[in-house]
Amino acid sequence: MAVEATGSVEVFFSYDQEDEPLQKRLEKQLHFLKRQGLISAWHNRALLAGQEVDSEIKKHLETAHIILLLISPDFLSSDYCCKVEVAEAMRRHESGEAHVIPIILRHVYWQDEPFNRLQVLPTGGKPVLSWSDIDEAFWDIADNIQQVVKKLLLDRCLNLIEKLCQENRHEEAFHICEQAHRLTINNLLTDERERRVVYLHFHCNLKPREIMRYCPGEFGSEEEIYRLKRNIMERIMRNVNKIRWHLGGDPRS
Repeated sequence: MAVEATGSVEVFFSYDQEDEPLQKRLEKQLHFLKRQGLISAWHNRALLAGQEVDSEIKKHLETAHIILLLISPDFLSSDYCCKVEVAEAMRRHESGEAHVIPIILRHVYWQDEPFNRLQVLPTGGKPVLSWSDIDEAFWDIADNIQQVVKKLLLDRCLNLIEKLCQENRHEEAFHICEQAHRLTINNLLTDERERRVVYLHFHCNLKPREIMRYCPGEFGSEEEIYRLKRNIMERIMRNVNKIRWHLGGDPRS
């Protein structure tokens, strides 16, 4: 039985209505992640007619994996943004349930706020509207967010691989390796033949005997391809902690 995909990362936009034009520009910069199926995005414009605003916002705040706080004078002067959205975001961040990223849109004193110990964006904490090229500022933000997204997804893959291996479901675990391979595990595969096996077996969905026909002379037998698969799995399992450390450790820290 095939293992279901590890799913996408849900991103919640917390912002004041005065900053909606900037929120829209940031969302456009993140569209490449949506197109790849890596994230889904939610903001209060996604509310449907007849839905209760407060309960819907709280529901998505409680399920989001990444919460973006779009910081500005209007945001910090909003009781709802600070007392409801920021409070819940920080509670979930501190409990390890979500990753909170403050994004400084406009100049405002935020250094005494609850999120002041978190790494802010854009790089260096320079407000978006202070950049000579606003698109460059949003590109910098999007680049940093995609790194967090890929760390979260890789961590899911590694956890699932560990679980499946403990249950002796090795073939299913190897299918998850293809997702991990796309995210970054490729660095662990130093043998070009191992990389080719992962690509042909999972990306192209070829069976070992079909790989033999596709790459004549490169593999001695189907058994050799199965052996390479086992080697890949064993190396990943031995290096799970190393992979996480290499990618920056716990993506919530």
